[in-house]
Amino acid sequence: MRYILLLFALAYTINFVYAQDSTVIQKQKDSLFSALRNSKEDTNRVNIFYLLAIDNVRMRGDSFLMYIDRALELAEKLNILKKESFLRNLLGNYYWNVANYTGALNQYMQVVKISEQIKYDVYVSVAYANIGNTYFSMGNLRKAYEYSKQSMELSNRMGDSSRNSFCLTTIGEVYSKRNMPDSALYFAIKGLQESKKIKNDFRIARSMQALGDIYSSKQDIQQALYWYRAGITHAEKGLFGLGTSGMMAAMSELYYKNGQKDSAIIYAKKALDIAQSFNALTVVVQAATLLHDFYKPSDEHQSLQYLEIAAAAKDSVFNIQKNNELQNIAYNEEATQKDKEAAEIQFKNNIRFYMSIALLAVIVLVVLIQVKNNNRKKKANLLLQKQKQKVEDTLSELKATQAQLIQTEKMASLGELTAGIAHEIQNPLNFVNNFSDLNNELIDEVSQANAAGNPTEVNELLITLKENEQKINHHGKRAEAIVKGMLQHSRSSSGIKESADINALTDEYLRLAYHGLRAKDKNFNANMKTDFDKSVGNVDIIPQDIGRVLLNLYNNAFYVVNEKKKQHPTGYDPTVSVSTKRITDKVEIRVKDNGNGIPQKVVGKIFQPFFTTKPTGQGTGLGLSLSYDIIKAHGGAVKVTSKDGEGSEFIVELPAPII
Repeated sequence: MRYILLLFALAYTINFVYAQDSTVIQKQKDSLFSALRNSKEDTNRVNIFYLLAIDNVRMRGDSFLMYIDRALELAEKLNILKKESFLRNLLGNYYWNVANYTGALNQYMQVVKISEQIKYDVYVSVAYANIGNTYFSMGNLRKAYEYSKQSMELSNRMGDSSRNSFCLTTIGEVYSKRNMPDSALYFAIKGLQESKKIKNDFRIARSMQALGDIYSSKQDIQQALYWYRAGITHAEKGLFGLGTSGMMAAMSELYYKNGQKDSAIIYAKKALDIAQSFNALTVVVQAATLLHDFYKPSDEHQSLQYLEIAAAAKDSVFNIQKNNELQNIAYNEEATQKDKEAAEIQFKNNIRFYMSIALLAVIVLVVLIQVKNNNRKKKANLLLQKQKQKVEDTLSELKATQAQLIQTEKMASLGELTAGIAHEIQNPLNFVNNFSDLNNELIDEVSQANAAGNPTEVNELLITLKENEQKINHHGKRAEAIVKGMLQHSRSSSGIKESADINALTDEYLRLAYHGLRAKDKNFNANMKTDFDKSVGNVDIIPQDIGRVLLNLYNNAFYVVNEKKKQHPTGYDPTVSVSTKRITDKVEIRVKDNGNGIPQKVVGKIFQPFFTTKPTGQGTGLGLSLSYDIIKAHGGAVKVTSKDGEGSEFIVELPAPII
């Protein structure tokens, strides 16, 4: 009976997935109810309830939940943990599809707990992957990345990297949300390649949808439409209704932006129909809202109809989120951190306790010796002299220990700095290595496409290959810039000060910076205003070090006004103003620009090593840090004032006693 039922279940599932004949499916459903009435084996009843749930997952969510609950109830009663793990994962997938992310997380977390209990690593990895995807849907990018990485690490330990395609795509989406398109494309393409290897239409569609989203965020409409179209084909094959409707809604938005309103309406309607049939509430809201906006100028009646649909779907999503909280999900991360902190506190307390005991023992020993020899002054004096020497030796040892602790702390700080530098260099090198590996794979694909006589695919692959080579060159130069900046930051000067004309030095480096930038960019141009106080005179400084500070401030000022000029090509006059002034026993050098200014939330961080407000790849974040150290070494100070949209002013103060 059991084997017959399993064969029947397989045939039923195949017919359901491909929807070959509704009459046949209805007969099979009737047979299922009949088998349910006649079955006396509880294990068979679990499978029957599962199949009835699958039949209702698309159109009748309440019926699905009823049957899946019955199947879970039996599986728990019979302690069939592997089946329970499978059913809870399926229930989590359903909750995710209808935007009940908290309910989905609850089920996936229970899958992890059950699967770890029975050492079923395959489903632990699956649950981690689904948790990562759910956190991405909730907007928690850090958790999405962490759980996806855990899933991939577990799959690799099992020697089954084919499961990594789902997580690679999730990581690609995370990088896209973090506005890191190069990394996003790399992981999304890797996810697509792995999905194609296992010929999984659902995963292929998801990877293609991610690529469409990435290109859409880059405003590359044609590439985005290409990947959405390709993804819809695979999503339909894999019955991935949420993906199919989501990509159609995205295409609708792109067509509307491109001025193709008819195509936008067609795809929005298709997206709405499919989303409603699959109960994909988030896409129902998106598609209905788009149709409301499309029809609002021309057909108020239809516009209101779609607005009602969107509002109803929004209410459903809100109620789902409101009625399912994350309070029942157990997290141990905070507890683990607290345990670590408690252990550290206990360790420090133990050290203090032992030191107190040692000190108390010394004091007791001194007192006992003093009492014992009180009647013998001479011997007492001799003993006291010896004890004094002991105390002095102990003090010397304590000082040596203290110095050693200070040195250890310095080495720890140096280790942290070294780790930070290694990370800064490793980042662009990772891009070079990753895109080099990707190019090797693309070269193989070019050879295959060429052998197959497909010139179109060959051209597309060669274009991608060229783009990757440009990215390798770009990130190689990034690494070179970081290394040069580090060498400058660590290079020690001769330390010999000499009398130098501040006004002449300030003006010399201003011209040097301007003409240096003009040599790199012929289109660069900016006004320079100077106001030098003649009473400043000569100041004892290290000219090459102060010159390095000025050059950095000038380059930064010219950079920000040039960037603002690109944003406002007309009506904006880029200007950098430099002035000097003597104030009693010090000299001020002011460098002012009329750029976009520095955001107030980051003003306090600009002198930290490796912090930069420039886009990725255009700054190492060492210039201002190095300048700050040089001015401090001269006994001076560096200040900054800034207003958003109006510009910034850096003030360098140098000691200049009046002789």
